[in-house]
Amino acid sequence: MKLQLKEVVREIEDYQRTFGVLVKMIEKRGTHIYGLEGELRKRKETLQKYRSFIGAEIFESLMQNEKDYFISKDSLYVFNNEYLISESKKGVMKIKEIPLGIEENVSLALDDYLKTFKDVVLVERSIGYSNEAGLLGRLIVHNQKIRELMTGIENETVVFNESLKDDLKKMLFGILFICILISLGLSFFFSSMLTRPIRTLTTELERVVKSNFTDGFRDIKFSDKDEVGILSRRFISMVTTIQDGMKEIKEYSKKIERQNVALLKSELDFRSTFEQAAVGIAHIDFNGTILRVNKKLCEILDFSSEELLHLNASRKFIRDTIEMNGEQYGKLLLNAAEYITLEQQIKHRSGKMIWVYLTCSMKFDKYGIPEYQIWVVQDISERKKAESELLYKNQELDTFCYKVSHDLKGPVASLKGLCSTARLEIKDPLAVEYFSQIDSTLIRLNEIIYNLIELTKIKEGQVDLTLIEPEILIKNALVILQKTDYMQKIDIAIDTYAVNELFSDYRYLNTIFLNLLENALKYSKNQEDSFIRITIADHKKGILITFEDNGIGIEREFQAKVFDMFFRATDYSKGSGLGLYLVKNAVEKVNGTIDLKSEAGKGTTFFVYLPNLIKNELKATAKLN
Repeated sequence: MKLQLKEVVREIEDYQRTFGVLVKMIEKRGTHIYGLEGELRKRKETLQKYRSFIGAEIFESLMQNEKDYFISKDSLYVFNNEYLISESKKGVMKIKEIPLGIEENVSLALDDYLKTFKDVVLVERSIGYSNEAGLLGRLIVHNQKIRELMTGIENETVVFNESLKDDLKKMLFGILFICILISLGLSFFFSSMLTRPIRTLTTELERVVKSNFTDGFRDIKFSDKDEVGILSRRFISMVTTIQDGMKEIKEYSKKIERQNVALLKSELDFRSTFEQAAVGIAHIDFNGTILRVNKKLCEILDFSSEELLHLNASRKFIRDTIEMNGEQYGKLLLNAAEYITLEQQIKHRSGKMIWVYLTCSMKFDKYGIPEYQIWVVQDISERKKAESELLYKNQELDTFCYKVSHDLKGPVASLKGLCSTARLEIKDPLAVEYFSQIDSTLIRLNEIIYNLIELTKIKEGQVDLTLIEPEILIKNALVILQKTDYMQKIDIAIDTYAVNELFSDYRYLNTIFLNLLENALKYSKNQEDSFIRITIADHKKGILITFEDNGIGIEREFQAKVFDMFFRATDYSKGSGLGLYLVKNAVEKVNGTIDLKSEAGKGTTFFVYLPNLIKNELKATAKLN
């Protein structure tokens, strides 16, 4: 009987080891988002991203072979997947237009999927597909052996009791009846004491196994002084450990389920935002195929989502757009730019072309591999129409100003001549004063006409690049201004620190310098300490020129308007209100910028940035000359 009890203990220990291996295998297999099954799902999602490179048919065959294997458990489907992945990798190598680095990523994704799939197959085989194979089958076999051994011990005890009674009858047949009763009582007592723990343990084990180890052992006390009691206590301790492990597995499964619910909610929130966005959104792969579109984009183009996903015209537009802007898309692929913006025309369902504003960005995975493009589309047809109409009106206005200015030059010149003649011939002092005022007004009118003509030339003229020496150009402007009434005793200094070459348009720069210097002279304080400081220095890829004076300055509330047409910041001004407007237009014509800093009563500083516009071939020609 001792040997049988030891065999029971041995079977129980084997059962515990097998169960521990089974728990590890189940944990290794995991669920849809945990363990090997979770890894397999991620590998399939990675393959889905490269579906266009792998091939739709091979991808679907891989997924179908996986499903068929888990239904039939036939190893043939594993070999089929190995063959399909080998063929797919050969096919990827033949694609010439695949982006740099994508081929290696696709091959790696295929290998990772096959390895994970094989690992899942090995785990499933280890766990077993039925009650007759794998770890599950071994657990059932151990359980049956334990029950058989326990039943054998109980039967052997009964046989032993019967044999003991027969022997006692033969040996003590002639002994007194009371001795026989005492012997029989002792034999029944000892047999009951011996088999009671075994029967109790067997009954409890059957109850725990039937409950799938969810119920625990009741409070059973065994003696620590005999081998049966020690073995029973050890067995109960092992089963309790198994129950604790089962509880931990259940708690972890609940945690995973809660995470799945959170992921599902996050996905629903994303879909809601995607569909309800006020702009059109499309996700596009690297072959120009639209993966998904939202409702707003369908409204803009007047197509259903199914039509857009399969429309050849849409694919052609996407491919053409990428080819036209290849350099910018290259920056997106290399993650050198977050997004690019374009204004293009696209075909509406009605056949007409509409203007759209595209913002293109790239979606990268956690490894920095581009997954797909995100196109945000806004309909700007109305804005384009308004811009076209505004451009036409501006052209009409410029033409009108130019014609009117030219037409007024003759009459104004005639009036000036008449005024000069009248002032010489008329002796009446009052009449001479009137003609002097008329002459002053004509001078201002002539200045306005000249500035309007100059403005038209600036707006309609083309930039003619030449090598500019800013200091020489400024000195020439000062020579011209010396012949005017504005020049007076004022300290003018020019400091040059620039070494960069400046290629720009001579005419526009001359207009800028003349008007800024004339302004500084007009609005000086007529004091002995009046000054104009001009600084020329390198800045970025061009030159920064500052014009600083200590004149009357500009009030803060007028500083934002000084570059507006016909605006005069002070009653002291006698100009046309076009000087700084001309300066701003000329600066913008040569791609420069102008800004100012001023304080009323203390002076004004203008900052003019002029970029270098030279082309390589023009630069070489200038050096030769």
